[in-house]
Amino acid sequence: MPDADKPVIAALLPHTGTYGGVRRYIEMGNQFARRGYDYAIYTPEGNPPDWIEYKAATKPLSRIQADAPDIIICGDVGLLPRFVKMEARLKIMNLLGSRFADKYRRHLRDDTVVVGNSVEWKEYLPDVEGRAIAGGVNPDIFRPLGLPRTDDAFRVMCFGRKSKKYKGTETVVRAFRRLRPRKAFRLVMFDNQRFNKPWFVHGENHWGLTQMQLATLYNMADVFVSAEYGAGWSNTSAEAMACRIPVICTKSGTQDFAIHEQTALVIPFDSPLAITEAIYRLKEDSSLRKQIAEAGWEKVQEFTWERVCDKFERLFAEKGLIKGSDSFG
Repeated sequence: MPDADKPVIAALLPHTGTYGGVRRYIEMGNQFARRGYDYAIYTPEGNPPDWIEYKAATKPLSRIQADAPDIIICGDVGLLPRFVKMEARLKIMNLLGSRFADKYRRHLRDDTVVVGNSVEWKEYLPDVEGRAIAGGVNPDIFRPLGLPRTDDAFRVMCFGRKSKKYKGTETVVRAFRRLRPRKAFRLVMFDNQRFNKPWFVHGENHWGLTQMQLATLYNMADVFVSAEYGAGWSNTSAEAMACRIPVICTKSGTQDFAIHEQTALVIPFDSPLAITEAIYRLKEDSSLRKQIAEAGWEKVQEFTWERVCDKFERLFAEKGLIKGSDSFG
């Protein structure tokens, strides 16, 4: 049951579908519910998620004024015009990536606290006061499973939302097409929507996966590649690391945990050649592959959803909404 002495928290989202940005608020809701908070996700329809366990409430956005939450966190750029008109004891604008920088700046108000979900938020809003509370990963789901291999191909995995150019999927596909001999490699792609057709020979397309199926897919990969730009927090890169899979990535959404030559191989934006070379390097150097996988796994253990909520509780304490405690970070 919610603790009457703790503030009521509302998170604003456009929906509760299968998206990384939505995952953040579902996982936070689970943590806050365990800590006795009254937490709810408000969307236009108020539908609960059907793809992941969620232990807090979902409500239609039309109810938020009557509910009068103490804390409102806006997790969607499209809802900012409504968010700025709302009243609460604490209003948090959660920044989700550089591609929205102009919209964030346009909706900044004196009564709003800015929280970026990666340290890189200061690169696109350098003159704005705020803090970073990075994303997390769920180690109960995303972890090494010790699964046996089913084939001899070197499996290259990436997230496949081709409709979103900033995901860089086309760049990964262009890199894959450079690899020789082609039959020695297999490109494994997953998405939250059905693929109309396969993109390539020697590849796999996956969609509609459960969380454990997704974790299994990570565990069957030899390397994970993210070619994103304009991201806030790269859920997929962090999840791959948590499964002890070596990661090749851009610096977009990964600066909190991707250290070049240590926890990942960090490559330039829009460079198929750099991706191809990094894949060859990890394929040919098994010791480097194991070293990066282990260091990445160790690093990403710092980013749990418990620690995310610890940092939000510190913010709540600073604003006088809860009593301070040594138990949160």
